[in-house]
Amino acid sequence: MSNIVDVAYIYPAPYWRLSEHDWIKSLLLFFDEVAILLPDYVYGRHHIADPSLAEPLEDRGMLRVLEPNDWIDEQARIDLVPSMTGLTNTVRLTAPPAGFRTLTQSPIRSACYFADGSQHGAPRTSDAMR
Repeated sequence: MSNIVDVAYIYPAPYWRLSEHDWIKSLLLFFDEVAILLPDYVYGRHHIADPSLAEPLEDRGMLRVLEPNDWIDEQARIDLVPSMTGLTNTVRLTAPPAGFRTLTQSPIRSACYFADGSQHGAPRTSDAMR
């Protein structure tokens, strides 16, 4: 028997919705488990989003919850600042998308800067990381 585990990574959302329940079950026909990237400050939302599947899968070891703080240490965070600063300083939107709203409640999120210099959202990532 092989020790290799085939994992389906659920992306881009940190967890699936109840409407995607059947899709997740279909993945389990081809993969040993599914994985989601779920920061500790939102842990438990996956159980709320789909209580009939998320909790049983996690209990059976078929749902792998990846927590960024487990593999992003202080040095990695410091190393990311220059590249993230460059990204947040160069990306500009000319107008907000229809229905624009904050996508994350992360304490470190970048603001949306528009072409006229106005700002929507939190401080730039580099400012929040200082």
